[in-house]
Amino acid sequence: MRKIIFPEHEVKNRYNDSIVKRSRGYENLVKKSLNYDWYDVLPFSLGLWNAIYAECASSGDWQSSHANTSSFVIEYIIDGSVEIASNDQMRVLTPGNLFVSCPGTSSIKRNHPGCSCRNIQIVIMGGMSRIIPEILGITRHSFFVFSNEQYHQEFLAIARRIKEILRDKDPAFARENAELAYRLVLLLAEMVSQQHDKELPEIITNAVSMMKNTSDTCNSISNLAARLNVSRATITRLFQKHLNVSPGVYWNNIKMETAKTMLSNSSKSIKEIAEILNFENQFYFSTVFKRETGVSPREFRKRSTTAK
Repeated sequence: MRKIIFPEHEVKNRYNDSIVKRSRGYENLVKKSLNYDWYDVLPFSLGLWNAIYAECASSGDWQSSHANTSSFVIEYIIDGSVEIASNDQMRVLTPGNLFVSCPGTSSIKRNHPGCSCRNIQIVIMGGMSRIIPEILGITRHSFFVFSNEQYHQEFLAIARRIKEILRDKDPAFARENAELAYRLVLLLAEMVSQQHDKELPEIITNAVSMMKNTSDTCNSISNLAARLNVSRATITRLFQKHLNVSPGVYWNNIKMETAKTMLSNSSKSIKEIAEILNFENQFYFSTVFKRETGVSPREFRKRSTTAK
């Protein structure tokens, strides 16, 4: 299953310690069909303030990574799907799902192979955008599923009104815009408190920990399941239920991300990297790496070195 061509390139200079990197061709694959913004309307923008409303459409193979995000960003999936990793979790978001990126967090987002996506983005800024989410416990939750239709409809109504206000930029509605930002944050906080599945099952967290441990000799889902004293069917069902992905795909993604880091930042040979990641041999590792990224490990290392 081919994904994207790496490496990423930095498209935004450091700003408040925030870094954005995107795969080549991103600008042609992810487009904003609508984009309204409204900044610095004092005193309302000092607290919480809806600064950007955008509707985006994407297709093709792309990836975007955000390190130490400077804004509070809410993304709502209209249709299609997108794969996002944040807070040590990876999810495939589908229509009606929310992804929330709080200030200071990092995430990796890419298209779900073979799918397109349309989504709404709302960016909340202001002096309280970092403090209030932390106080309300939102920073620990990146992915939201509406537990009831009332929450869903309330979110959509708020989003529609924000769209209208940021489109018109009428100072008479500046106070309402700030109030809507607070309503959005409080809605998310209420969803956190109502969320039944706040923590992943221990089996999944232990499995992910073992997957990330490159010194562990466990090299198959069956062996992993046996080490956890569960059946392969059980661990597969739990990964699909809570992470929307099979354990094999999840583990392979971990290996590929680890391989990219090693290729970019270490002098280890491709054979050594293959052994560390428990691949049968260097050639199989190179085949899988090229299938997933579109380039060979050697070419990836060459491009990474050139980009530095």
